[in-house]
Amino acid sequence: MRSQGTIHCKVWEFKRQLDKREVKFALIDTPGLEDTSSGNLRVLQEITSQLGNLQGRVVSGAIYFHRITDKRMTGTGRANFDIFKAICGEAFFPRTVIATTMWNHIQPQKVPAYRELQKELQTTHMHLPGGGDAVFELPGNEEAILRHFVRLKALSRPQLLLEVEANQTGRRGVRKTRAGKEILKKSNDGFCAIL
Repeated sequence: MRSQGTIHCKVWEFKRQLDKREVKFALIDTPGLEDTSSGNLRVLQEITSQLGNLQGRVVSGAIYFHRITDKRMTGTGRANFDIFKAICGEAFFPRTVIATTMWNHIQPQKVPAYRELQKELQTTHMHLPGGGDAVFELPGNEEAILRHFVRLKALSRPQLLLEVEANQTGRRGVRKTRAGKEILKKSNDGFCAIL
């Protein structure tokens, strides 16, 4: 049974007052990946379609969400993170953020132990060479994430690897992208990827 989460990619446009100026944002909300390679490739196709609809706007960053209550990085979690890395590409890693969620479900006395777990995950399973050092706890740091991306806006702008490859192979060629190949590999390895 499917959760009540996002079913199709959708762009949410909004404005925020940051440091006494109004900043416009466009957030591409993506569905999680399903348990079949065809479903996962459909999601990847939707993402590339939304990237193509940005009309000259450039993707400033990517956020990977991880429930901190998932104490271990299981095979599925690793597969999800590998797909995320393949979507971004190494040149884009400095523009990524890891957002750990579910902090509001942790008893206050257990927070220090979960913060240690977060540090461990960041240096092992969720390590992104050359970037991805920005980790934010949610809820509570949504505006800090937006400020982080505003600061990154001034730096050089590499494209998402998925966007580059989709432009080269055509939007229907998602199987030929690194992310598409990663999805097919994980499906063949018996992993069920859910983002």
